[in-house]
Amino acid sequence: MTEDIERIKKKNLLLSYYNQDDLLAAGDSNRNLPAMSDSEVQIHLRDPYDINSSSFEPDLFLKKLIKEKTLPEIMDFENEVAKETRRLDSEMQTLVSENYNKFISATDTIRQMRSDFKKMEDEMENLVSFMSDITTFNDKINTTFQPKRSEISRLSGINNLLKKLQFVFELPAKLNEFVEKEHSYAKAVFYFTKAKKTLDHYKKMSTFKNIENDCLLIIENLKEKLYGRIDMSDSKPNDILESVDLLSQLGEPIEQLSTKYMNRIEKSLDQDLNALKLDLDLLAIDQKNQKDNNSGKVQSAMDILEFVDHGCNNFLANLSSVIESFTSLFLNQKNSDFKYTDENEEKLNTLIRAYWLKYCDIVRIRFEVEQNLGENTIIVRAVDRFYRRIQTINKQIPNIDLSTEASSIALYVAHLRVNFYLEILKSHFNESLIDLRHQVALIGTSNQPDKKLLNLHDSTFKSLTEQIKNVLSNLQAFIASDISFSAKVYFNEPFCKTYVRENLLVAYLKFIAQTANEYSNGSHDPVPSALLLILSRLCLEFESVAIDYLLTLADEQFFINNKSGITNKKELGDLFRDSAKLLINYYVKVRGINISQMIRKSVETRDWLNTIEPRNVRAVMKRIVEDLTSIDLQVGELFEAGIRKEKGSDSSRNTFMTRQTQRSAAWNLGANSGVDSKLMSNIQKLFAEKIEIFSQVDFNKMSILTGIVKITLKTFLECIRLKTFSKYGLQQIQVDCHYLQMYLWRFVNDENLVFVLLEEILNSSINRCTDVQLMESRVVELICEAV
Repeated sequence: MTEDIERIKKKNLLLSYYNQDDLLAAGDSNRNLPAMSDSEVQIHLRDPYDINSSSFEPDLFLKKLIKEKTLPEIMDFENEVAKETRRLDSEMQTLVSENYNKFISATDTIRQMRSDFKKMEDEMENLVSFMSDITTFNDKINTTFQPKRSEISRLSGINNLLKKLQFVFELPAKLNEFVEKEHSYAKAVFYFTKAKKTLDHYKKMSTFKNIENDCLLIIENLKEKLYGRIDMSDSKPNDILESVDLLSQLGEPIEQLSTKYMNRIEKSLDQDLNALKLDLDLLAIDQKNQKDNNSGKVQSAMDILEFVDHGCNNFLANLSSVIESFTSLFLNQKNSDFKYTDENEEKLNTLIRAYWLKYCDIVRIRFEVEQNLGENTIIVRAVDRFYRRIQTINKQIPNIDLSTEASSIALYVAHLRVNFYLEILKSHFNESLIDLRHQVALIGTSNQPDKKLLNLHDSTFKSLTEQIKNVLSNLQAFIASDISFSAKVYFNEPFCKTYVRENLLVAYLKFIAQTANEYSNGSHDPVPSALLLILSRLCLEFESVAIDYLLTLADEQFFINNKSGITNKKELGDLFRDSAKLLINYYVKVRGINISQMIRKSVETRDWLNTIEPRNVRAVMKRIVEDLTSIDLQVGELFEAGIRKEKGSDSSRNTFMTRQTQRSAAWNLGANSGVDSKLMSNIQKLFAEKIEIFSQVDFNKMSILTGIVKITLKTFLECIRLKTFSKYGLQQIQVDCHYLQMYLWRFVNDENLVFVLLEEILNSSINRCTDVQLMESRVVELICEAV
């Protein structure tokens, strides 16, 4: 409260000095002082006892001070008043010094204004004096020339008439002079059109008639020259336009001029198109020379950017000039001397349309050729430059829309580019398969788990996916923000959704699956079996990882939000999974047939009736185990192990020998009791487990090896059924079966399957034996363990 009062006091001192006491309330009322209201301030300003108020009364203040204060208090108040006086005096001096320059400047300005106004007053007085003198002189001139004014007007008219007559009489000579100079044709037409009305008005007079005839002869000569300049092939466009304009001023028929100008335009446009066609021919020659390795010096064709620039700077510029000039000459003039007709506009539209379509055909052909030559960014820049120029020209023709073909060409080039990249991807995939086939052939058969097949699979898969990503990245140039046509709906959606996603990515993925299917139906035989394994694993990798990743990548990079009518991920995944199944089944079939051929040859080429007593396992059985071990290693690199059915204990694997011992006893018992051995065999088959040989294979090592083992043993069984065995032949089969039983169980998911098939093989051998005597199981074990 005290500080606010002090501040108000200080301001009131300054305001009272400048006689602006009333401004305090208005100034401080806006500050919303918390301690004093407006009414309190007004009362404070009108207090007679307030030394800072304008209503201050000294006598009343002194009486009140003497009455209320003691002597020491009065002396203290005196000292305080003295200090306040000195402080205010200091503040006033500071205020004056701070505004001194302003005061001086204001004084100088006022003094200068006073001087300027004085000078202006003197000039105004001089101006008034001059105006008075001018008025006086004007009155004197009017008074002096008043009697001769009509005579002067008459003489002036006669002078003008004489000048006109002189101009008419000199006109033929001037026209001849202008016609002889090519750059003065416009002056000749100007002078003739200027004098034509006068000649027509006085043509009944023989003199003027002769002058008019001379002028008409000269003008006819001028017309011939103007028409000749239009027909000349080396005439400049400005000269042609000037000739047409001058002929129209001379009154030549509009239809004749428009037809003549159209013919000249067609020649000029044909020259531009022929230059572009010549470049196409040069490009074909360049390609032929490159193909034939001919390095002869010939004129080289333009690249695609130069070609587009040449077309824009010549043909399109000429076309734009034609539109502008024809419009100004034949469409926009509707005066009495130049009749406007809709036929001319129709002529222009027809001409522009026809040549525009010809130009578009040439551009399409050039871009078709460029697909196998140019870089993607350069092609996109060329299309963008072409499209931008067409948009500029299109604004000049209200009745023809050239942007439709321009958009069509942009979309067509994008379609060509997508097809080009699709062929690149297909070629890369085929080359990858060839390289993969060579690498697999170099690996050969190895019993060491060195992960070579897995490395080949990983490198091939990475190469294929990286190639797809690079192609998608290159095609993003078509939808870059600085490309004029990229944001257009008629381009963006078909390009991104149809061309890139469906016609490129989905089509390529289907091509991979289709190619894999071809390897599974034997159309590429002979095929390394390891290649079938890698392809099957690749298909599974695409189905589980790549399809989702690549389709999502394409959707994000090309902003594909509308998913209607597109191929879904599940459809492609099922396609690749089916291809993987076909490949793995074909692999099982191929490997099974390879081993079966060894068994078949070993059985068919041996004389089983005259064989010696077995002392060793046949080499073919060892080879079968070695091949299956190699297959196990190969398959184990690419597929998981799978699940084997558990048996009770390792002693169950001796079941086969136990059954052989029981079977030997049974046969001996049957022979002694007269029981039919075939009947016993058929009874055993009734209770045996039925095995499906060519069943579907799962994507794991156990299932794949089981399929191969089943084919192998089934082939062994069928070959046995075609032979007759002696006692030693039967025993050799017994040894072979036991050897296979020792090793094959580890390759299958159910070892009982091996036991059943081997038991059936042995039973079939027994049924076809002339002297059934099985070897003791201990001896068989010793022979097999000695291998």
